[in-house]
Amino acid sequence: MKGKIVALLLVIICFCPFAKLDAFAGPVGHLTAAQLKLAGISATDTKAFVENVYGKPAKVFRQGLVYIYGDSLRVKFFDQKANSQIWDIKIIADNGLATADGVKVGMKIDVMKQKYGEPDRLKKGTKGTVYTYHGAGKEALKSLSFYVRDGIIRSIALHWAD
Repeated sequence: MKGKIVALLLVIICFCPFAKLDAFAGPVGHLTAAQLKLAGISATDTKAFVENVYGKPAKVFRQGLVYIYGDSLRVKFFDQKANSQIWDIKIIADNGLATADGVKVGMKIDVMKQKYGEPDRLKKGTKGTVYTYHGAGKEALKSLSFYVRDGIIRSIALHWAD
């Protein structure tokens, strides 16, 4: 009996660190798939979908990997194919485009906090602060980030880490 208890304790001691690693496998967030949209598109949408919504881009860079609409919407894709998914969307000016919850560039930080609460990650820089909110569950690799300076949202980005 004593030998079985010792063996059981050794198994628990050996496998507990691995169980804890699972808790740190990725960011823990609270945003839903419905909230992880920017400018009416989500990171899982395709290049063809973006062109259907916004038409042909004003500028194309990096052999079709980056689309620029106007002077304030940038969409990056994983590859050049029409069915390529988006990995990054960014709004850099007050152009009327918003998150799914209606947050826009030019709004006060209080609006963002009212909609999303406290950020999952906060990064302060010399010219502003980035507030990042991660998706929950299957959406954990997606994040919505707000660059804020002087209490005003200056840009918004939706990113999908592959």
